[in-house]
Amino acid sequence: MNRNQWTACVGMGGRDASESAVAAYIGGRVCARVAHDARAATILIAIVIVLGVVRALMPVEMAAGPRPDDVSMMEATAGALHPAWFNWLNPLIGAVGVWFGSRKLRA
Repeated sequence: MNRNQWTACVGMGGRDASESAVAAYIGGRVCARVAHDARAATILIAIVIVLGVVRALMPVEMAAGPRPDDVSMMEATAGALHPAWFNWLNPLIGAVGVWFGSRKLRA
């Protein structure tokens, strides 16, 4: 499974932290509207953390050597990898986003 397929499966694999936070906030809001109880938001937070940790633990395939001349800058940027620390920070960003998005349930 390549990086783009995994990102589509997990759903929290935004290009940067702001996209991840916004997606998590929207997910928390949708959860609050659909479930009408705080337990569902807690389950969603757990799912976000578990999937994020699984994604962070997956081995990353690194290209050997410099970028070939026939690969454009756009193609190289599209295939760029996040630093390892971001892969560990992403589940936390997601959990906080879901928590803020579902805060109406706790009020």
